[in-house]
Amino acid sequence: PSSSARSQSAMAEGKKSFLSRTSASAKKAVTAGLTPSLVSYFFWIGGFSAIFGGWAGVSYMSVNQFLCNIPGQYNETQGNTVGCDNCSDNIMLCPMDNCWRYAFNLTWQLDAKTANDDYFGVFQEAVLDKECNSLVTSSTDPATMLSAIMTRRAIDATKPTDACVTWSCQVLVRAVMRSKDSGSILTGPGTCTNELDIKYPWEATECSCDSMDITIQQAQDFLNFCGAMASGLDAAVYERIMGPKSACFQASVDAAS
Repeated sequence: PSSSARSQSAMAEGKKSFLSRTSASAKKAVTAGLTPSLVSYFFWIGGFSAIFGGWAGVSYMSVNQFLCNIPGQYNETQGNTVGCDNCSDNIMLCPMDNCWRYAFNLTWQLDAKTANDDYFGVFQEAVLDKECNSLVTSSTDPATMLSAIMTRRAIDATKPTDACVTWSCQVLVRAVMRSKDSGSILTGPGTCTNELDIKYPWEATECSCDSMDITIQQAQDFLNFCGAMASGLDAAVYERIMGPKSACFQASVDAAS
């Protein structure tokens, strides 16, 4: 036979040999996988974990978007008839007022959403602080939360953690200070927006945190407690209080001061 024929014959034999080896290996793998043993146990556990892990990774974004679009608050008009009290899990901010939920969401989106954000590490630590979580459940808005932290710290300076303090201060700043990035979403005076889509459409123009009670004295106390990160808080609270007043009243106060 010619060299070309011998070459083709050798290639055919090689393919047969490869297929034979592959078939034998596959047969051994199937036999080993179906034979009860520690090796087969971990083989199947690993295989199923890889399959379901891959599915979870691929479907994460669509599942996350679906779940985030389910309102927890009871609103019969909008067809939301389950409500926070009937939820199978304990979502701590679900029953709280709009200001706190939206301020928390706004702070997370602007300051802690990714590992590169300034408060990412602080947020990760704060949410694991049991003392911090306990204070959340007993508070009603960012101001009462910070007041509760100050009261607790007066008893034990180590509780809650510094991360809880820093995060709560930042949430309050986002709730009150219109001068901050996207501050017009939650607080007046003036028109409020929904540029980051953190509020429900029917609340898009609400200044949700204008209803939060906070006095000038509290603002000064919070400023002293939070430090430089809350710089300008007292002025922002003063502006909030004076904004709805008449021009005559504002002029009189300015003249007196």
